[in-house]
Amino acid sequence: MMEILKVTSNEFKQIYPSPVSLFNSVAFVELNKYKCVEVHYLLFKDKKFRLGIILGENHEFFMAPFSASYSGFCYNTNVGIQYYNDAAKLIVDYVKMKGKKLKITMAPTIYDSTDAAKTLNAFMGILIPIIIIYLSVSGHLLVVSTLQP
Repeated sequence: MMEILKVTSNEFKQIYPSPVSLFNSVAFVELNKYKCVEVHYLLFKDKKFRLGIILGENHEFFMAPFSASYSGFCYNTNVGIQYYNDAAKLIVDYVKMKGKKLKITMAPTIYDSTDAAKTLNAFMGILIPIIIIYLSVSGHLLVVSTLQP
């Protein structure tokens, strides 16, 4: 069974030292953390670490990213869809527990189309009210969840 772990920036960096995107790097996030109330470094683990995500918290939202064009999950190898599904459920529970909404803007599909598809599928599979906007010029997918506390 997968669990969600809130860790320090150093612990997150040990697991994901070179993320696919600069916007998912601890160095970038630490430079911009003043733009939110708190940064949440989250890891998803069962027998091993499967995924990670960095969320910035403000008064209304948990956001990935909170200071860049796009963000999303961090991973070191090809991760199966079931792990995305489990991580999405854990994020939704985490955000609901805090009484906030969730906003994730994924990377353009040119970077990793399977990550975008797995992420979108995972959140849609939970059947939470979401708004999905596809911006074809940049290739970004925006997932906004209107979670009610």
